[in-house]
Amino acid sequence: ESIFPTDQRKTDPEGQVSQPFSENANGIFFDIHSYGEVIIWPWGHQNLETGNDSGLETLVNKYKHFNNYGYAGPLNGYSYPASGATDDWAYGVLGAAGMTFELGNNFYQNCNYFESNVFPQNAPALTYAAKVSKAPYRTPKGPDVTNLSIATDENILTITATASDSALSAGNYATSRQSVTGMKVYLDAHPDDRINGQGPSSIDLVGGSGSLSIDISGYTVGKHVLYIQATDSDGYSGPVTASYFTKESSGGDSGEEISPSASPGGICADSDGTFRVHTIGEDRDCDWLSINTERFGYLCSYMDVVSLCPLTCDQCEVFA
Repeated sequence: ESIFPTDQRKTDPEGQVSQPFSENANGIFFDIHSYGEVIIWPWGHQNLETGNDSGLETLVNKYKHFNNYGYAGPLNGYSYPASGATDDWAYGVLGAAGMTFELGNNFYQNCNYFESNVFPQNAPALTYAAKVSKAPYRTPKGPDVTNLSIATDENILTITATASDSALSAGNYATSRQSVTGMKVYLDAHPDDRINGQGPSSIDLVGGSGSLSIDISGYTVGKHVLYIQATDSDGYSGPVTASYFTKESSGGDSGEEISPSASPGGICADSDGTFRVHTIGEDRDCDWLSINTERFGYLCSYMDVVSLCPLTCDQCEVFA
């Protein structure tokens, strides 16, 4: 049974090439290929834009911010017709934002190149896709929260945030030129949560940059989740960014600072695990690596090390 709504599906996609889906259509489909370092989007069977090309190209420009891949879509880098491609089918039949990533620069990609280039370039792009997959034709048109800092001082939570319509857009695309009108902050409730059809209450932060203080005396001691979402002058709301704060029983600063543009998944931190350093025949941890990067920084090219130590290895945008 399809997870896509019945009214979002069609039976003859190539016969309805220009009929757009709603901006509220959901789902993203990826066909991952090698090689070419380009992004392909429908239509592929002919050099013709879909009815949702504005939304698709907005999404492509956000992907391109992370991987800097070339354009290979209709009327924008189109290479050659390819009938029966799965991304065309996913878009035309399911209404999903169908995409093909041509990864890397070789059919048989060198492992070192994959780990040092292909993976760190594309993991953030795929993470961004997950964040906007509920409405991929609409959400990427909205602004992204690019910086967020949170600090607690006893019963006061201070939030400082910056959002931008253009910072994560690779080019001067039409949907990246709007001003940010404001941000909404939610505590312990995602903006899409509903109770009896009603969404959660929010606290407004006016404009694209600013700070606010919130009284959290009524919140329980422990960890709480904060969600923030920005809106632009065209009325588009961008992806939700999440972070957390910890309310301490005796006060004190438990603030965290993140850069969501470099860390789509949340706060970046090294883990407590260890990894094997074969040249010395011993196990070491991230603290050791952080003070020995001049000699052993090459260890960050190994997946088992960078997954444990994303902060030390400066790979927060991939693993946070």
